[in-house]
Amino acid sequence: MSHGWTFITGATGFIGHYVLADLLRRGERCIAMLRNDGARRLPLLRREAAPELVIASDQLRIVDGALPNEWPTWDGTKIDRVVHVAGNTTFRRAGEEPARTNVEGTAQLLAWMDALAIADLTHVSTAYVCGAAPGPAIERIQRTPPQFQNDYEASKWQAEQLVADWAGRGGRRLVVARPAIVTGAYESGRATEFRGFYAVARAVEQLSRSYDERPREQRLQIPLRLRGKADEPNQIVPVDWVARAIARLALDRSASGVFHLAHPRPPSNAEIKRMLETIFDVGGGRFVGDEEIFEASQSAEERAFYGGTQPLAAYFSHSPHFDCSRSLALLGRDAEIPAIDLAYLRRCIDFARARRWGRQMPLHTAETARFGSAYFERFLPANLPNSLVSRVQPVRASIRFVVENHEWLCRFADGRLETVRRDSGAAAGEFGYRTTAAGFWRAISGVVDGEQLFASGEADVFGDIEAALKMSAILREFTREFPCDRGRLEPYLVGA
Repeated sequence: MSHGWTFITGATGFIGHYVLADLLRRGERCIAMLRNDGARRLPLLRREAAPELVIASDQLRIVDGALPNEWPTWDGTKIDRVVHVAGNTTFRRAGEEPARTNVEGTAQLLAWMDALAIADLTHVSTAYVCGAAPGPAIERIQRTPPQFQNDYEASKWQAEQLVADWAGRGGRRLVVARPAIVTGAYESGRATEFRGFYAVARAVEQLSRSYDERPREQRLQIPLRLRGKADEPNQIVPVDWVARAIARLALDRSASGVFHLAHPRPPSNAEIKRMLETIFDVGGGRFVGDEEIFEASQSAEERAFYGGTQPLAAYFSHSPHFDCSRSLALLGRDAEIPAIDLAYLRRCIDFARARRWGRQMPLHTAETARFGSAYFERFLPANLPNSLVSRVQPVRASIRFVVENHEWLCRFADGRLETVRRDSGAAAGEFGYRTTAAGFWRAISGVVDGEQLFASGEADVFGDIEAALKMSAILREFTREFPCDRGRLEPYLVGA
């Protein structure tokens, strides 16, 4: 154990709480910077991730703070190193994110470290800062920006430039850890976020459900074109392995530079496809390489599948090969990673299903009902006729909206919301959407769209999936024209 302390950001995040547990397991004294209810959540996360871990009473401290600019006032405690795990994984720009957290937050962290004369940083980035560049991705800072596939990659590349410049001023140690796509813990499948690979798994589950009433031979011959090459690598790595590697890199004074935390023997796209087909009892689909799958030519199944996975499509059409030679040479046994096989994927998916793909039950169900009623029964009918959507794309459909355990059946016709029935129960609807209370607020704010909510596990569709995805695009346009938050809903709460 070192003399000073290890300061960690993102300690309640998917990767972060495993990193914290591993550092504590190795005897380190840790200071975790947390915001809001993080101090309450952290003990539960730590017990789930490492139930066997017993720590000394003076081994862990919690301080209040948040990226980018809410930093704790320091009391002079000696900090040996910073492990920067916090980050925003939004693929498409939503307001100021992901740049606000990933770029501005990193810049503010570096300024704070300089003020306290801390000269040791382990920065958690992503293997996908390589973007769509051809050839193998190498373990070094790339100063020339590649062609990025989303805003997340761009923000993490910018953050790498900042930490490289900081380290270049001399007398400082920098480790950049670049995980690939992170999935559940190896033995349990446990995860606290269900994005990336999980969005693909959920899309396959949706296809499986849509074939429940059809003959089995049709389930095994689903017409689906898949971008990407069958023999290309599919890079998913268990979160507990990633965390062990990060902790080891942070504590090993001989480590410096960039390290890819990717699987040296990854399964192929075709192998992942076969495993998912086995788990969800479906079949069909074929890889079509770099072929563009234009929306006008898509089958109903393709529209349903890509509606939920569009932000991730590039990761299948372009599967980078990651050079891991530096990681393998330095980490040794810690670099050993178990095979990604059917049993492991099944554990991950079983856990995700048990956790409802991340959808949580409401904390304040009465408030959800009040604001939901205000939105569907008053705000929507009042503003829809004045929207461009109602004039350009008049809709005729019966749609069920389920927010937690509250339901509204809405009948749209000729650009108007004709009727709304609360708690419709078994009332018919052509299709519907199911989301969490948090997902409801994010959706009506106009900041995110249905694809992003689906990918994050905060929303689901049912019924006529093709029609639901088309309607999702129309609703997105309405929410952008008439964004709504609690303040805007207040006048509509009367009687709710």
